[in-house]
Amino acid sequence: MSRRPIALLLVALLVLSIAPVPVAADSRTGSRVVVEDGKTVSDLTATAGVVVVRGTVDGDLEAYGGRVVIEEGGRVTGRLRASAGTVVVNGTVKGTALAYGGNVLVGESGRVERSFGGAAGTMRIDGLVVGDATVAAGTVTLGESATIRGDLNYDGELVDRGATIGGTVRGVGDLALLPSVPIPGLVLSAYWFAANAALGALVLVLFPRFAWAAANTIAVEPLRTTATGVAALVGGLLAILVTALTVVGIPLALVGAAVLFAACWAGAVLGRFAVGSWLLSFVDRDGKWASLVVGLVVVGVLVRLPVVGDGFRAVVLLAGLGTVVLGLRAAYDVLRKHPGGLTSL
Repeated sequence: MSRRPIALLLVALLVLSIAPVPVAADSRTGSRVVVEDGKTVSDLTATAGVVVVRGTVDGDLEAYGGRVVIEEGGRVTGRLRASAGTVVVNGTVKGTALAYGGNVLVGESGRVERSFGGAAGTMRIDGLVVGDATVAAGTVTLGESATIRGDLNYDGELVDRGATIGGTVRGVGDLALLPSVPIPGLVLSAYWFAANAALGALVLVLFPRFAWAAANTIAVEPLRTTATGVAALVGGLLAILVTALTVVGIPLALVGAAVLFAACWAGAVLGRFAVGSWLLSFVDRDGKWASLVVGLVVVGVLVRLPVVGDGFRAVVLLAGLGTVVLGLRAAYDVLRKHPGGLTSL
């Protein structure tokens, strides 16, 4: 099994692990949230442009923002869960520390007394991790003063400048997280065929008029639908990127990525349905189920052709995505003008 799916699984688990839970006794928002030196607060959830801990959080700290910093002398007696553009731990975390961000740093004075987990663009550890460290980043740097008393599990480029590691160092490719069972290409193809067929059947049962409208639109205006799909895909990716860089945008970016994936999948299936409908029109057949099956089979064969296969797959997906966007726009117009009138679509 390749390293990338396991790395993505690792990142997903880290992201899920920092999801908010409604247990904090103190919740604060604003452009800047600071626990001042000498001050003590109970379990804290902070959402701000900058979150700084100079005093003590007696319990768990959940922090979301552009920058989260546990300064030298700052203490979190429970668990730290942080999601931000930059996360810096220069103080002490008595429990487990989990950090997700563009840049994550455990400074020389930083101390995590249980395990540490992180997912970031760049990761650097210069301080002490008493337990295991499990990290995923483009570059993982261990400074000369870094000490990890447990195991180091990592994904990405590892740069070790002389750190002290008490346990085993393992790259994600060496981890036995999942059994390494090769999946034959035919089995994988059959799986995706079944998944696409299930989604197509669901669309045909729930939205038959929309499916036929999508097929007709692709047949009549292929350039328009494909161009709309390109604009939607590029615009969606840019929106997700920009949202992820804002103060509290990372959770929204994850939701946006899930929505974009769903739209692309629906578009790919609608594109296949349109191909099947177009082919059956040459033999004067227009059955919706026959169109779906023919489209799935024909496109499934053509996308496996060398050189042109990937291009054909992209065109089918983008044309279908374009119809999804145009259909949502039409639905919005109907709802705006005639609330409750979606049955006409």
